[in-house]
Amino acid sequence: MLVISRSVDEAIRIADTVRVKVLKLGQRRVTLGIEAPSDVAVRRDEVLEQHTAAATQVTPESDLRVLVVEDTPVHALLIERVLTKRGIKNIVRTTSGEDAMRLLNLAATAQVPRPDLILLDLQLPGVSGDKVLEQIKGTPALRSIPVVVLSASDSDTDVQRCLDAGANAFISKADNYEDFRRSVIKITDFWSQAARLVG
Repeated sequence: MLVISRSVDEAIRIADTVRVKVLKLGQRRVTLGIEAPSDVAVRRDEVLEQHTAAATQVTPESDLRVLVVEDTPVHALLIERVLTKRGIKNIVRTTSGEDAMRLLNLAATAQVPRPDLILLDLQLPGVSGDKVLEQIKGTPALRSIPVVVLSASDSDTDVQRCLDAGANAFISKADNYEDFRRSVIKITDFWSQAARLVG
């Protein structure tokens, strides 16, 4: 086993002719670059097969309808990109609590399709995410829709308040782009799978 403890772009020399460089660090994956003379055999077939399979894998389209209530453009864009890459095409976005409540009132009376999942920011202009959550869980026609609260807060009090109000999950928005992206992927995959099992 080779154990490497180095920062990105630092290289280690193995014997006289092979250098290993850490190219990228992730939480569960480290990408290494290996420089070796042409007479040193380096097996690449397993890596190439996995890379090719991942590149050619097509995400099946999902019928999941998602309402994204998010006023921060960069967060909204990230969420929509993740959903689209996961095969979800039915995405509606609102940027205020008022717009979300208007849309949900129409959904409650079957004037527009009801969302299968709501991703709800707490900090919204005007009507807060708390009020939107309260309306969803207080309306019989909407109560069963899963609501995942996305918040910059990680306060235990905020988490408990939202769960007590009926939120199905509470996700703290990570400061790190990649961590936030991974959280949205997990949310999307979980509720897509749950919708398929129920449907």
